[in-house]
Amino acid sequence: MTIATDLYLGQVIDLQSKQVRTAESVLKKGDWHFTQLGNYTSASPLAIANNTTSKITFQPEDITYTNGNGFTTEYDFINQKFMPKTLNDLFSVEVRFKFRATSNDGHFDVKLESPNFTFNPISGNSVSSVKAANDEQFASIDFRFFIGQDLIDNGIEFKIVPRGTGLQIYDVSYLVVRLSSGK
Repeated sequence: MTIATDLYLGQVIDLQSKQVRTAESVLKKGDWHFTQLGNYTSASPLAIANNTTSKITFQPEDITYTNGNGFTTEYDFINQKFMPKTLNDLFSVEVRFKFRATSNDGHFDVKLESPNFTFNPISGNSVSSVKAANDEQFASIDFRFFIGQDLIDNGIEFKIVPRGTGLQIYDVSYLVVRLSSGK
């Protein structure tokens, strides 16, 4: 790859692909933000009935720990959804939580959705309950998604739907990493 730079404009140009990046977009790559929630605990979990969709929600006082490097997540606490701000960003998100399933042969769908968006889920995964009923288990689910104008307009919600089991969820945290910036 051959790269040319224009220091006056702060641009980096790949001469082979002709792709132009600003110095700001290069610097924003790899920014991250971690948040741990304290509103769902083993003593007070989020209980979700079989085949019922539940959105993970929280308020500022529910955040027990947060840290980051050059990036913070924008969250609408009234409508309970993440509100991305920069068009053409690419993100990797890891959501971690503990759970207890009421059945050992059930599973649940974990997904990111956007209200009023045609192509939901934005990203998702199905997780099997492999231990005996009511035994504590751990899930760590990776999502990757691109920020288009529809996600900036509508936001992103984190939802879980148990299938063939009831579910209790607690000790929720998420790590967001910006893989590429549209700036």
